[in-house]
Amino acid sequence: MTDKSGATDRSAATYKNSGYTCDVIGNSPEGTYERPCRTPWVFKSLLVMIIIVVLVCAAAMAPLPVARQAMAVIPPAETPLASSGVKTIEYIWEFPKRAYWKYELNIPYEIYDFYRQIDRKGISGYTYYVTDASDDDLMSDILNSFSVSIKEKRFDADEAANYIISFVQSLDYIPDNIVTGYDEYPKYPVETLYDRGGDCEDTSILLAALLKEMGYSVALIGLTDDNMENGHMGVGIKGVSSLPGDYFIHEDQQYYYIETSEKGWGVGELPPQLKDMNAVVMSI
Repeated sequence: MTDKSGATDRSAATYKNSGYTCDVIGNSPEGTYERPCRTPWVFKSLLVMIIIVVLVCAAAMAPLPVARQAMAVIPPAETPLASSGVKTIEYIWEFPKRAYWKYELNIPYEIYDFYRQIDRKGISGYTYYVTDASDDDLMSDILNSFSVSIKEKRFDADEAANYIISFVQSLDYIPDNIVTGYDEYPKYPVETLYDRGGDCEDTSILLAALLKEMGYSVALIGLTDDNMENGHMGVGIKGVSSLPGDYFIHEDQQYYYIETSEKGWGVGELPPQLKDMNAVVMSI
């Protein structure tokens, strides 16, 4: 059985350049002529002026070139979305087998924009994204909705944890550079929920934040190979010594591994390709 503590610490653009083009189509009058028509000079002057005006207008209306941001490890503050309103995100997942759940979450654009503009340069360590108190109210609201189902189904502590784990595992795997344009961009939980996915550290941060809010003792587990060329991240949940499965010891506590970026993995199930990697346990 997983260990559940009684209290938790509580401490709150991609932009699309839209341009348009204007096609000027000229049609010749019907008919044939034996020789070129001579246009009076007044009409010639007027025609020249019209052409000049058209060219000036076309130049003014042409879309500005978009400067492409070079790939970076940590981005600067993003351009605001400059949008109002709410985005409704629908999540559907399976838990346990052949039992499906549906959840809708409304996230205001301005909230998402707020987190996108936070400068990652001043943030040290992935655990900050879990413990930051600015989104505690949102995490609490989400868990209150989940708690209704948990109580109705009378899930015990282990089943409740697996219910939340299966929700996070159902999210799409989205590399950082697809959404943000950066090779490495740790997301706040709100951003991962808004994007309906993220890479391994994004879903691990989200799951750790949810489980922590539920009262479980958790950690982020970073995995790297000997050459430090390949890395991965998952979540550890503190469990009793009698619990079977793969775990990592940190400060005399056993943290059982949870895979977040792929469906179907249970608590204490470490994917075979990760077993030879070196682990760093970041307690929260």
